[in-house]
Amino acid sequence: MLNNLPYTHFYPDTETVTAGGLIMCRVFQRDTCETCGEPTEGPNAVQMDYTSILHLKLIAQFEQLPEIGYNDETGKCDCDNCA
Repeated sequence: MLNNLPYTHFYPDTETVTAGGLIMCRVFQRDTCETCGEPTEGPNAVQMDYTSILHLKLIAQFEQLPEIGYNDETGKCDCDNCA
């Protein structure tokens, strides 16, 4: 089921660890802000433990990207920095 999801990237969230000691990861599809053109974390990102995503062959992203959202005023998908 997870193989059909559009996720391409992940970054380890070392601040969030499960009771069993597993590091959680933010899993997302990389997107681009329509205003500034910078890379962003696409919509529908999820949190998963590291062992659950090993078989997905995702690209590691070691810095958190701004999230993207629809801006009603501009009609564009803007990052947190431009919204």
